[in-house]
Amino acid sequence: MTRETETNAQSAQSDDEVKRRGILRIGTLISALTGLSAVSAVGASSAQAAPGAQTSPDAYVPVAEKGSPSGVATLDGKAKILPIQIPDLSGMYASKSEVKQPSLGKLHAALAQSKSGPVCLAFAGSSSVAGSNATSADKGFVNLLNADIQAAYPSGTGTEHFVVTTGAALSTAPGVQSINAGVGGRVASNILNTTERSHIAAANPSALFVMIGSNDWFKGVPPAEYRASIETFIADMKIRINTPCVYILCHAFRRADVASPAYPYSHYKEVLQAISAADPQNVAFIDVEAVGEVNGLSAEDPLNLLDMDMVHPTDAGHAVIKDTVLEALHLRPPVAVISSGTTRTAVTAPPAGHPIALDYFARADGDIGSALSGQAWSTPSGTWVVGSGKARASTSGTVLLDIGESDDLYISTAMLLSTTEPAAAGVIARAVGDTSRVGAFLDPTGLVNLWIKYGTFNAAVAGATPGSYRASAMNIIGLKIKGNTITTYLNGVQASSYTLNSRESGGLNIAGNTNVGLRSGLSTLHKFDSFAVQSI
Repeated sequence: MTRETETNAQSAQSDDEVKRRGILRIGTLISALTGLSAVSAVGASSAQAAPGAQTSPDAYVPVAEKGSPSGVATLDGKAKILPIQIPDLSGMYASKSEVKQPSLGKLHAALAQSKSGPVCLAFAGSSSVAGSNATSADKGFVNLLNADIQAAYPSGTGTEHFVVTTGAALSTAPGVQSINAGVGGRVASNILNTTERSHIAAANPSALFVMIGSNDWFKGVPPAEYRASIETFIADMKIRINTPCVYILCHAFRRADVASPAYPYSHYKEVLQAISAADPQNVAFIDVEAVGEVNGLSAEDPLNLLDMDMVHPTDAGHAVIKDTVLEALHLRPPVAVISSGTTRTAVTAPPAGHPIALDYFARADGDIGSALSGQAWSTPSGTWVVGSGKARASTSGTVLLDIGESDDLYISTAMLLSTTEPAAAGVIARAVGDTSRVGAFLDPTGLVNLWIKYGTFNAAVAGATPGSYRASAMNIIGLKIKGNTITTYLNGVQASSYTLNSRESGGLNIAGNTNVGLRSGLSTLHKFDSFAVQSI
């Protein structure tokens, strides 16, 4: 009994401290703007500073108003405001459950490993999760969130992953990758079917974001039934997923097309809060709706967060959802360094950008076919095939994708070089067939060459060994194209940077130079994986 009493007293004291911190934060702002103290500002309506040349601070506060309603607070023996005199500021500071959601520690721990292996995030829900009414896929909140998390926790390889749908192949390369399992029209009771659940579970996500409930509210699903469906879903996924995973319940924007709801929308929010509170080590809660309401979403929607159907987010709405979730996750980008003994050196990291093309080559053995992003591979020279989930040249040569762009690009691929073949291999850009191109090529010694070919010119113009080569392992070779400046990277570390002269620029910047791709020299044994092109 004594221990329980002490625990309750400590909890009450903690609550008081949270409130005091709220006052201090407000006080700092008030002081900065007006010069008044927080205590005098709280009671400013009835305890104004007296006019004249009075110098004693006590003269400003009538004794009768000390500790009285709307008056000025008194202090206890430890010079702290008495709890009974602290005003209710609950609408101005986060509750303890919002300040500390221990379940998010699982996500943070996983993201810290993004440079050593894949970190999967999964998203389940209905049309808003699927990205409905966003003007393009990359403007849906899932894609936006994926990109921002990747920027905060990069792979370190120069290649970041696309968002994929359920059933698509996932990469085993380092970095954050997301599965979007949102399907329009879904409700809590059918949020994911058995196949979709199995696919997500196989990826062992570190976080499963759940944003469902808008359609339940629209259809009048009883909140108790809604809760049972969510709890059953989480319990099932806990059995299926074999690694630590946090379930992040997001209460969505309130749609504006429900004139006479069967239940208040707030009841569905309370369900999600209750589920999170009942399992704080595994479940977190994010109130997206509250941010929308602060901005007048269900009134006149002055920021145009909902589209004309009054249901789905606009691009602006998707961006607000992304920002709200990112803020709630308390993510901060780590410092990029390489450690060697006692030395820590800053990394010149490759750029983050918008994905244009991607291929993991995770398909049946045979012809190289088409990339995961839809473009068809073409082979101006050599013979290229897919074998055991890797691309390779059965005879040396070049394989290309036409992406329609030739500048502001970052091209990269993972390569496993044969130790028995000395020939280099790598990525190319600004290619026209096999007659002109610029490329970054890696050989088995760790040398990265920047190679240019046009007309009769065919030679390396820059080379470096950055010290980041991984012998007998996958290496990420990267090529950045920015105007006349060409930069190469190896495993996220800059190898060289070269500026094209006028002759070289003229030779490469010709019609049809919108192809990017892979080239393998004499070797037929080099293997390629995770080819990616980003617009930067």
